[in-house]
Amino acid sequence: MPAKPRPLAASTPADWKAIEQAATAELAKRTQLAHQQIVGLLSTHGHLLSDAQRRALGKRLQRSGK
Repeated sequence: MPAKPRPLAASTPADWKAIEQAATAELAKRTQLAHQQIVGLLSTHGHLLSDAQRRALGKRLQRSGK
């Protein structure tokens, strides 16, 4: 299978802005997917957590929401 051609290096501010926007969109997409996967796991297996684990998880989620 032939290798993909390397993209040209960004040389203008507009190129850098486009790269930044694409990276931001990709990060948002991956973040949303990870969130969905975590919610799914907790929905399926959350009942297996101890009370202490649930409290710790709740604290971490509150801290991350700042």
